[in-house]
Amino acid sequence: MTMSAYTKGLRGDFFYSGAVDDQIGIGMSIPDASRRLDDGTWLVSGCRHGNCTEKAAIIATSGGEALAAAILHYECSKKNAAKDCLGRPILTIFVRSFVNSPSVPRNLQDWARKELAQYKNYHPLRMTKIQILRR
Repeated sequence: MTMSAYTKGLRGDFFYSGAVDDQIGIGMSIPDASRRLDDGTWLVSGCRHGNCTEKAAIIATSGGEALAAAILHYECSKKNAAKDCLGRPILTIFVRSFVNSPSVPRNLQDWARKELAQYKNYHPLRMTKIQILRR
């Protein structure tokens, strides 16, 4: 299961400036246990090696078809990144165009909130951005 066919050519500044599919993979480089969700889909997630506050997840069908992906990242100021990065978590969700179930992005938001809540200096999601993939 991968989102690379649907995010091909997309670039972004999440963990670094580069291809979205590469950043999703890096955000899952330390995998978590996959979970079956109430709607029958699967949540596959993980965190970035060396920085487990940066994460990624994919929601897929039971047949392994990717429906959506998310990157949990931080917006840092260029002046003082070390000081203020962790206070501004942002969730960016990539949803395939045919997915019309509100549970898919909601499940990704719930995942991000639960992941953030396990940290001592927890900051709630500042923003969720959703991008519809037309592929």
